[in-house]
Amino acid sequence: MTLPCKFELQSPSRFIKIPWVKIVLKRSRALTMISKLAGLMLGVLASISHGITEGSGEPEDVKFIPGPAIKFDSTELMELDEEGRTYGSQTWVTALRFKPDGSELVMTGSTVLGIPQTFVQRFNTCALTPTQKNIHRLRHQHLIQGVLQKASICSGGGCVVLGITFGSFLYSFLASTDEGNLMEQYLLNFADSTRNSAHTFILDDTWLAYGRGGQLSLVNPANQTVGIPLPGAFPSDVLALDSQGPWLASGDEGGDIRVHNLTNLSDISYVEMQAHSDIVRSLSFSPDGARLLSGGRDNLARLWHREAEGHFTLIQNMAFDADVDVVLYHPGGEHFVVAEGPRVHLYDAADQTRLDTLTMANNMSEVFSLAFHPNGTWLAVGNNRDDLELYSLEGFPELLTCSKQPTLQPTVQPTSTATMPSPAFTSLMIPASSFTEHQVVVSATVIPPFITTDENMETGGDLGTILGAALSSGVIIATLSTTFVVIYLKLIKPKRVVEKA
Repeated sequence: MTLPCKFELQSPSRFIKIPWVKIVLKRSRALTMISKLAGLMLGVLASISHGITEGSGEPEDVKFIPGPAIKFDSTELMELDEEGRTYGSQTWVTALRFKPDGSELVMTGSTVLGIPQTFVQRFNTCALTPTQKNIHRLRHQHLIQGVLQKASICSGGGCVVLGITFGSFLYSFLASTDEGNLMEQYLLNFADSTRNSAHTFILDDTWLAYGRGGQLSLVNPANQTVGIPLPGAFPSDVLALDSQGPWLASGDEGGDIRVHNLTNLSDISYVEMQAHSDIVRSLSFSPDGARLLSGGRDNLARLWHREAEGHFTLIQNMAFDADVDVVLYHPGGEHFVVAEGPRVHLYDAADQTRLDTLTMANNMSEVFSLAFHPNGTWLAVGNNRDDLELYSLEGFPELLTCSKQPTLQPTVQPTSTATMPSPAFTSLMIPASSFTEHQVVVSATVIPPFITTDENMETGGDLGTILGAALSSGVIIATLSTTFVVIYLKLIKPKRVVEKA
């Protein structure tokens, strides 16, 4: 609609004053302020969604700085072996884990050519500096004869689980001697040779989750022969596992992912999603469990957001030149790393911006394992070509300070499983002691998948970010909305009344 008004601007005295013009102009200014307030509100919500508080910001310069490195060779390994065993060549660094206080790095490795052996080593990492060329080895111990591509180390570093990939054994080792050596805790000998290719400690290391074929199960350490099968078996072999709190994520060789909620073992629910077009190689939860990072043999890493109802929304695709073998969240939750081939890429978790990339000294190798130091300023990287390398993260603040020298407290080894204490569940409604071989009743509640995906999504995810923030920030929305209304009433309605008068 065109209003019949004519403006003559030749002199101020001839300017025609029309009340509705002022109203429109003031409405425009008010709407501009409202728009800015809305943008601020969404920005605050997005920051909350990503776990970043106001003023934290990003370091001005974040990058990898090469630090100490270790090159394994069969001659040195044979010299370290107290029993004089023969070791083959080409060491795979299969698992890495720092102790919670940062004093030690625990590493498992396997030699794959010649006579295969699997071993564990411990290193002093209490006072690392970028100028170091080596780190002090505290202990070497042979575990079994054979090649293992994967191993699981508990958070305290005092227990290790090994599974024979194409065999019927699952080994558990526990630090139990006065010297702190790992002793065989138990051996699960299955009746067939179904593939064992994934396992991880869960629920504060009190239970072990493992996959045999497509079936995911839990082992109660208090009764080692009893396995609790979880609902939602995969159509193909389970190859990747990760957990955070009551959440257990698993991925198979067909590209599917399941996330089980273990809050109540009598009514286990799970969600499922077709996440990758090929094998799921690695999974990693954010420290708060709100996000899940997945890596696959389809050369993709994908970032998922867990909604309030437990559904997962895809918020970012990241494409690479090779298989994504390992993904890992930083302990601070604001960054993550993705490994493909000999390279490790560092990302900002909030907007998925790539900050830096490291390439291992042997650029023909493949990264097999990653571990962040608990202080957040170091990354340990192991490959399939004899190398263990440490990198300092320049620009990262220290999350903790290592104040003591590494010690490994011996654990008393029970002589009978009947006297073994039943571990307490964390945040679980049913005590572990209530499960026996004939009492386990597990009913499945399958939550229908609600997955937002976009195969061509290369950047962004702003809408998913805003919605994810809004779903989990109702109180803040209410507070900011109230402020919004008050400002609206003060800036708009009084002025409109004056102009009409």
